Amino acid sequence: MNLHKLPKIVKGSKKRVGRGLASGKGKTSGRGMNGQRARFRVQPGFEGGQTPLIKRLRQLRGRGFTGRPSFIESVNLSQIDAMFNDGDTITLALLRKRGLVSKKAKGIKILGRGNLTKKIKFDASIRFSAKAQEKVSKGN
Repeated sequence: MNLHKLPKIVKGSKKRVGRGLASGKGKTSGRGMNGQRARFRVQPGFEGGQTPLIKRLRQLRGRGFTGRPSFIESVNLSQIDAMFNDGDTITLALLRKRGLVSKKAKGIKILGRGNLTKKIKFDASIRFSAKAQEKVSKGN
């Protein structure tokens, strides 16, 4: 393709508004008849006094407010009993390795569903529900 064979691009000038009735955009300048939006610029998201959508939706608590979500995952005693042997020490890294928690998990909470039949030690950073704490202390 050669430069002299390219089609010409004719771009008209921007329409000048408010320049008399014969200009095509005179009198109200495309803003319609009276009313709030004809008089001045209304802020984005304004819904005429109704609570705006942005305020009606739930808030995502993120940076600058209460921190990021904690990513504490839960594991039941029945899962631990099935996956581990006597004398094992359970840590976050070991639970990740066995696939019981995701890689995003920052902490673990042990829940009380099921029973613990083996002597298992838990890392100090692991939290327990009241029921799980009772079953673990009774079992060990």
